[in-house]
Amino acid sequence: MKSYTIDLSWLCLALCIPAFLIGIFFIARLRFKAGLREYQRYKEAQSRGAFSAMNTPKQIFKFRWLAILALLCLLGMLVSLGILVLNLFGLLRVTPVIAISIFALSAIPSSIFVLLMYREFVRRL
Repeated sequence: MKSYTIDLSWLCLALCIPAFLIGIFFIARLRFKAGLREYQRYKEAQSRGAFSAMNTPKQIFKFRWLAILALLCLLGMLVSLGILVLNLFGLLRVTPVIAISIFALSAIPSSIFVLLMYREFVRRL
């Protein structure tokens, strides 16, 4: 007796990929709506003058330094990615662990600085 096998690998492509894309679309749509709600919150807070206390020289100095430090850390992250790209093409011989550690050492302080700035904005809402 001969047994027949059915190849259903095409079914994975026909069902899984559209389901994945629908899921991504759904998540993006929810995030967009949440961003619009947050924008409305900021707009209402600005209209009632919640951010007027941030225009003092002390606050401007604080935010300027936080932004400069975050941008310097972002620059370090970009340099480490550039090192990885140069290493990929063989133009620079560096252990990838070094570039990844530079990325991590730049990403952690940068995220802390951004979170400090975000906290100042949310505190005034």
